[in-house]
Amino acid sequence: MFKNIIFDMDGVLIDSQPLHYQIDIAVLRASGYPAELSDVIPFTGTSNPDRWPRYKAQYNLPQGVDELIALQVETQMSLFSREDLTAIDGIPELLRALRERGVKTAVASSSSHDLIDLVLRKTRLAGYFDALVSGEDVSAGKPAPDVFLRAAERLQAKPEDCAVIEDSPNGIRAAKNAGMFCVAYRNPTTYSQDYSLADYVTDNYRELPAFLLRENGAAGRPCSCGAGIVSADNWRDYELIDMGGGEKLERWGEIKVIRPDPQIIWPRSGDISLWKNAHMRYTRSRSGGGRWETLRPVPASWEISYKLNADSVEPDALKFHIRPTDFKHMGLFPEQAVNWEWAAGLIRNAGRPVRVLNLFGYTGGATVACLSAGAEVTHIDAAKGMNQWAKDNISLSNLSRVKHRVLADDAVKFIKREERRGSFYDAIIMDPPVYGRGPGGELWKLEDRLFELVCACAKILSKQPLFVLLNAYTAGFSPIVAANVLQKSLSGLSLPCRVSCGEIGLRASAGGLVLPCGMYGRCEF
Repeated sequence: MFKNIIFDMDGVLIDSQPLHYQIDIAVLRASGYPAELSDVIPFTGTSNPDRWPRYKAQYNLPQGVDELIALQVETQMSLFSREDLTAIDGIPELLRALRERGVKTAVASSSSHDLIDLVLRKTRLAGYFDALVSGEDVSAGKPAPDVFLRAAERLQAKPEDCAVIEDSPNGIRAAKNAGMFCVAYRNPTTYSQDYSLADYVTDNYRELPAFLLRENGAAGRPCSCGAGIVSADNWRDYELIDMGGGEKLERWGEIKVIRPDPQIIWPRSGDISLWKNAHMRYTRSRSGGGRWETLRPVPASWEISYKLNADSVEPDALKFHIRPTDFKHMGLFPEQAVNWEWAAGLIRNAGRPVRVLNLFGYTGGATVACLSAGAEVTHIDAAKGMNQWAKDNISLSNLSRVKHRVLADDAVKFIKREERRGSFYDAIIMDPPVYGRGPGGELWKLEDRLFELVCACAKILSKQPLFVLLNAYTAGFSPIVAANVLQKSLSGLSLPCRVSCGEIGLRASAGGLVLPCGMYGRCEF
């Protein structure tokens, strides 16, 4: 059971984030910049001292930062004073349940003390909290951990004994940087956010009392199995446009593709005209396999990019070669972006050199992400063609100078040789297939060899490991299986770690349904 729960305010206790967007847009327009919603969403969760210098620099505003902040505060207090503010559904019940069990609670918000007091008074939540911390109380705002560490201090609690409830990527990073367990609340009013670093994801507060108050050993180290599904929503060059009738309509850059997916058992219900301009369609054959049908002219291959840390102003885009393959794939699994974000974030925040082993590396999505974060990466895949594709992606992303190896080998055999050589890794990524063969014809079946694989990986982890990531696409296993395998195989290390699991997916632009694309298990040391 968690003994200390720290709540963000905007988007967590109240649906106020749209008001904050409205305020920032109004101030930017009054300052001479024709702001739109897309201009302010990337700054969700940042404090005024962090946000307005960035606004000023990015949009070339003539006013000084202090003047901009003063206008923002004046506009904010006026609007919030007029609004009828209510708590998000389930919050009062959650706070009562925590109070009844003796759990200490705090608010840690980037907002000012005046606004926090106003909101808690108008929502009648003030009496539930033992401590209030504002962005005004610390020198560095989110994603720095300061505001959460100050809240833990005021609760007289250790960071590892605290859980944070957040709704923004900056807040989630701040919680993880503070060494705390993080629950991400998927608030529909804060648009597509990256929750990949969170330990648990929910869109329903009524399920949280049972999770937060359960008796499960050391506080701050539960397995967040059953966390639901996290979707890769930060893409610009990829889009799941629509799905139905056993098929999905996707956009890869400017090229629209129709591909089959057996999980899509519901009929098409959106705008049928969306499907009429597809460039290519993959049709399965009754005898097995399938073929591509070209509907409109397409290049043999093309490029797409993905921007890690979408709320950053740094140009850290990853680039990939895309082309249709004979086995339906396009050379990239876009849903894996949630794992790229998670791994790259841990590497950046490690503050030390990190060696990564990427097993079953395919065309190098995770390899490129880890290299871009500054890690040394060894990429292993049995298929030489995929390895060459990975090398091309590394070069395309201008990462050839970062230390790496790309090798064609059987994963388990390579691991055992590394153990004999005394070669160790700080982080290991595994994306094993359900069925396959190694370069020497070695048979691989997931259910028969997965546990052996993870146990072997445990033997080549360094003395200061950072993380282990297990990803799988089989529909036959629950994500809890991935968590159980990690916990069982890594238990002999006698190192504290946090294991989480869940599903990853892609959200369709038409209708907003999420297509499940696989499961993950993560162990963070």
